[in-house]
Amino acid sequence: MCKVMIFTNMSKVKKFETTVNTICEFITDTERHGFGYSIQSSSGVFGERSNNPETFKSSWTSPVVDYPFASKSYNRFGTKSKAIGAGLFHGRTSTNSKELPNVHPINKHGWSLIHNGVVSYHGSPYSMATSNDTEHLVELMGTRGISSIESEITGYYAFGAIDPDGQLHVVRDSIAPLHVCYIESIDSHVFATTASLITEVCAELGWKHSIIETVADNQHLVFEGNELVSQATITPRGRSAYADSLASLSLGRSLLDDPAWDVPYATKKYTPENQYNDSELAFLDEVRNFSDSSYKFFAFNGEEFDHSEVSELTDDELLYCTVVRSDGTIVDSEDYNSEKLYQGKVG
Repeated sequence: MCKVMIFTNMSKVKKFETTVNTICEFITDTERHGFGYSIQSSSGVFGERSNNPETFKSSWTSPVVDYPFASKSYNRFGTKSKAIGAGLFHGRTSTNSKELPNVHPINKHGWSLIHNGVVSYHGSPYSMATSNDTEHLVELMGTRGISSIESEITGYYAFGAIDPDGQLHVVRDSIAPLHVCYIESIDSHVFATTASLITEVCAELGWKHSIIETVADNQHLVFEGNELVSQATITPRGRSAYADSLASLSLGRSLLDDPAWDVPYATKKYTPENQYNDSELAFLDEVRNFSDSSYKFFAFNGEEFDHSEVSELTDDELLYCTVVRSDGTIVDSEDYNSEKLYQGKVG
């Protein structure tokens, strides 16, 4: 599970580097695949990202060495200046490539977004800058808004995003955990994946905070500073067995018994006389119920075939096919929970 920490107002934080590094220490205690943050400042959004634990802490006071012969593990974006608005902090546990472009925040279309969860995209193809499922969220928020998240995304998610106007968007479905309280010491609301993350950071920095509450299910909140300017209930499209399997791993619990599982478009596992093992069942469940044309299907000999032919195959025939999702990952019948990226060849 990734961890997020979202502040509505960073303008009264007195010791910037100390604050960033303290949040980093606690947020990456278990999330070791990346750390990043975005701050709304007087000159726009700025921040840092790293996929190397040695450079997780803020490096604004140190020079950046850019070797042309070395792979990058750290980058800055924007111009550091006085904070006037929201702050986003993210510790990453990867479900895809651990490369730097996949480290949050993902910045696109003037938006900066962090996300906890696993999602799949069911819309028209677009040019991706990463191999990270989180890019689907920022692509949709930056082009068509929250309604497109509801209609074209399956999976589970809690995310924070700063839009081009500096407004903060906080979105949570009914699955991804998100907690909230008010920090009197810095005059800011804070949202976080776990209540313990809030208490640990506040204790270390000497901040006083209010009672920590759980954010209500299926919410889209918009803030200008501490002012809540918009609140709406969203209707998530649902989840596939693929999202459920990853959620079970990251959240430590199965979603199949969750009341929210029974939602429109969500798929459910079936057991035809226990003919197949769990991995094969999960594969068939997703592939039989796929709903977007961006999936690619390849026969055993490597030849691509049309989606319309899927229904004509028996389960045994389908298990020998290679199926590639819209985000480039392979639906693997032998090891369904693996995160293989399609490399342009079958097998």
